[in-house]
Amino acid sequence: PTEIRATARKAMYSQEGFVAVPDPLQMLEMCGQCHDEAVEKYRESIMGKAYIEKRGGPSCTRCHGAHRNTMPEVPQICEDCHKDLVGFDQIEAMNVTTSTIDRLYEIRLKEASEKIKSGGETIFPEELDSFEIGFVTWGMILFLVVVSVILYRTLEK
Repeated sequence: PTEIRATARKAMYSQEGFVAVPDPLQMLEMCGQCHDEAVEKYRESIMGKAYIEKRGGPSCTRCHGAHRNTMPEVPQICEDCHKDLVGFDQIEAMNVTTSTIDRLYEIRLKEASEKIKSGGETIFPEELDSFEIGFVTWGMILFLVVVSVILYRTLEK
């Protein structure tokens, strides 16, 4: 145990070539030595491109761990970065493309429709149809414009 700890500490010395936070391309190159197919798929995904361009995409170790590489539990691991996980269990996390996002929207729309049909919460009262909702919305806009004009003219004097 003492030898292992000493070796681990020595491995983290800068003289021994330790890199605390590798550059994104270095990380992908290192992981790609054993997982080239997965890394290539990730590199082409939206999240992989964001990671390479340093725009917030997760590194390999963000999801798989740095010292005990494990297969993450999807979608639970996604909660670290995403608040709404609806549909995440039905997409491939390593291959997020624009078509994946479109599929995710379809899944979410379907689930929301099913929730409404089954008596879940609704955004608007059921007695209003789309024309009435639009009419109420435009009425509110017109009301706000009229109030704004009256207020402006009153304060202008």
